[in-house]
Amino acid sequence: MAAVLAAGDGARLAGWSGMTHCGVLPEAGRNVDLAVPARRHTHLPGLSVVRCDPLPGEVVLVDGIPSHSIARLLLDLARRDDDEILEWAWRQAIYTKQLDLREISRTLRAHHGRPGTPALRALYERRRTLAGELRNRFEVLTLGIIREAGLPEPLCNTAWEVAPGLVLKPDFRIPELRLVVESDGRDGHEDVEFLLSDDERDALYAANGHATERFTYWQVKRERARVIAQLRRHLPDARAAGW
Repeated sequence: MAAVLAAGDGARLAGWSGMTHCGVLPEAGRNVDLAVPARRHTHLPGLSVVRCDPLPGEVVLVDGIPSHSIARLLLDLARRDDDEILEWAWRQAIYTKQLDLREISRTLRAHHGRPGTPALRALYERRRTLAGELRNRFEVLTLGIIREAGLPEPLCNTAWEVAPGLVLKPDFRIPELRLVVESDGRDGHEDVEFLLSDDERDALYAANGHATERFTYWQVKRERARVIAQLRRHLPDARAAGW
């Protein structure tokens, strides 16, 4: 706070210091990273200052101290040309549930062509989706049940843009039935699973016209007949018959 006040109106935490204040990265070094309005020249000991004007939504208050948003802080770090630190910050922002993929997408569009955007865009494209195909035995068992139920062959862990800039990979998606089937578990799941709750993902699927069925490993192993019957309710002839 002392550094921000010393730098004057419009000053805010940036880069590593902003990430530290937001609880994403540990403290490192004694300098404080700040951003100030582009028109201002600030020379104070112990401050590492960049001059830039923030875009709408890029400044937030964290415990009363102005700071760049997480997406803009990632762009700050991307300017350092250190991919390892940038990816570390990305992962830590996920673990602290502060990463918003849509905000990242907006930031990349707004700063297109500026320093740092190529590195952040490369990371975004690499990390915004999950590893594909069947990821564990649970999904193998679930696929077998889907087939036994007579449903159309599903798309398995296939990228699906459910909102602008937000890509999910449902375990199984059957476009013909407008149905998503999820194997409830964390094995093999990465970024998006940490960011969104089951209810939030289901709401996004529903907004795209898809119902969701979720099954636990216990249900798949011990209640196979019930799971099959529940899936068959989504078949057109089953709905017509009032199953």
